[in-house]
Amino acid sequence: MSGENQKKRRLSGALLLLFCTGIYGLGISEGVSTAPAYSVYAEASAEGAVGAADASESSDAAESMSAASASSEGENSGDSADAAEEKAESGVSESGEASAPAESENSVDTADAAASAKMRGNTGTAAAEEREKKYRWLLAHKDLFSDGKVEASEHNGDLIDFMYSYAKGIGEVPEERELTDEDFVVDGTGIPALYQWDARWGYEKCGDSVIGLAGCGPTCMSMVAVGLTGDRSYTPDYVADYASSAGYYVDSVGTSWAFFTHAAGYFGLESETLMADENVVLRKLDEGDPIIASMGPGVFTTEGHYIVLVREHDGWITIRDPNNRALSAKVWKFEDLLPQIRNLWCFEMLESGADASLSN
Repeated sequence: MSGENQKKRRLSGALLLLFCTGIYGLGISEGVSTAPAYSVYAEASAEGAVGAADASESSDAAESMSAASASSEGENSGDSADAAEEKAESGVSESGEASAPAESENSVDTADAAASAKMRGNTGTAAAEEREKKYRWLLAHKDLFSDGKVEASEHNGDLIDFMYSYAKGIGEVPEERELTDEDFVVDGTGIPALYQWDARWGYEKCGDSVIGLAGCGPTCMSMVAVGLTGDRSYTPDYVADYASSAGYYVDSVGTSWAFFTHAAGYFGLESETLMADENVVLRKLDEGDPIIASMGPGVFTTEGHYIVLVREHDGWITIRDPNNRALSAKVWKFEDLLPQIRNLWCFEMLESGADASLSN
């Protein structure tokens, strides 16, 4: 055999060895080689060949996959953006649930007011929600009132309305300010149900304040005077004017206790200071004599307040709270009132020919 043929055979054998090694080398999986170890050189050559082939194929595949991924991501991101925009326009969130539209400041206030109104036991009507917004405004401007005044009005819608109108300067006084038959509750007492925040007199002066905020004493005396004398001209503003001019209103405090004794004579009545005894109180009420009570902190007030006890039935007492309709609509046991009572004044008409020298 010639030297040239021998070279060709050796070259063919080497190529065959590399080809076979390359085929087995392509079977590498999970880092374990399935190719037989022919020799260190052949194994090294095979690993080199396979590594180069894998690297080339991996690079090509990576480039292909990268291009495909980029294209796919571009298309998907475009689709996602379009889908997100469509969902946003349709009001659907990413989770597929309907999403709430953006709320304006007013709508948030209304929602908060509705929630607060429901929490306070109101009906959730538009009027209740509007009243709740007023209360929130009053809280934000509570420095316009005496300490604790706004907080004390929280569950008294009528007082909230009055305080809001008073603070805003938008209160309207009706042309007709006289008492009407509607002011008299049909309970057999003849004592009208009058409220200090009533627009007919609530904005009138009472010392350094107004009747609506500080006129519980004059309003109680008005109810007693009208009820016993039948004279409807003794309105809360009439009585408040008398209390202030006679020096019975203490600025930043309220109506003094001495006022009720002197006012009795002024209105042709007789007054008596009572002990806080259940039997005495119920007996006086049974006789038709209304009683003004000075109340301390408790159900009716956080500081001081006046109410009128007007009748009793089977031990239950009917009252007139000049500040609160809801409390006036309830009946009370004396034992529930007693811890809050500071003083009591009972009133009745002067007997014919009695001395009314205290009228001045």
